[in-house]
Amino acid sequence: MDMNKAQIGKCMEKLKVSRQNAQKSHDMDQFVDNIVAAVNGVICFDAADVILGIGTDSKVTAGRFYNCDGLESVYPYLTYGSVFLTARNTFVFRIRDLGCSDLSLEDGRDILRKQGFRDALRGFFFLNGTHIGTIDLYRYAENAFTQSDVRKLRELKQELVRCFCFLYDHRHELGSNAARARQMQKAYHLTNRLTEVLIGLLHNWEKSYIGHLLGIGESTVEKYISDLYKTIGVKSRSELLIKAGNPESWPKIPGNEDPEK
Repeated sequence: MDMNKAQIGKCMEKLKVSRQNAQKSHDMDQFVDNIVAAVNGVICFDAADVILGIGTDSKVTAGRFYNCDGLESVYPYLTYGSVFLTARNTFVFRIRDLGCSDLSLEDGRDILRKQGFRDALRGFFFLNGTHIGTIDLYRYAENAFTQSDVRKLRELKQELVRCFCFLYDHRHELGSNAARARQMQKAYHLTNRLTEVLIGLLHNWEKSYIGHLLGIGESTVEKYISDLYKTIGVKSRSELLIKAGNPESWPKIPGNEDPEK
């Protein structure tokens, strides 16, 4: 038990340090990697995914998979059923057989089963009654999760809630589009606000949604887009996307590498 407490303490410290580093670097993809690595130091798993928030229609809005080749197709179809919709507090539970028909995993359940996963440990994280994120850990049938694993994830929940809050607030910085925008920020000397708008445009988000994420009105978003177009030298979103996909056309300055290479 003492060893478990030491492991938990070490993991919580890693999560805290990772969150502090992410506040400085704004590298959310690395932050997600660090969350998964920290948890793996306490609870071993064969695969995992990190899910950020649920939309009003109960659909997953964002996710990151680890060692789960081919599972990206799960998310558009996956819901969490009444057990999630009626919950308002952080909780952790096991799924003993991903082949069961009453898990509300719809098409995702069958895909997981075909991949060989039969056991999962799931943690839902809430803040003031709002779901901010979920972490799913998967194991194959011959190596099921134990009640001890459930307790460990529960003990980590306080720090994980902090991590998910920060990650959810910065979810628009996840993915290769964000990396591309950060490179363009250096090349075109964009302000942080223009870069945030650029990330939204590269994701092909509507102006209203960009405004919602940034806490500004749609008219303000339109002004930023106009300023962005002038700075980069384009006249439309389609031209912007072409420019973003052609780093050779950017101003040649030190550090202007292609993030895809």
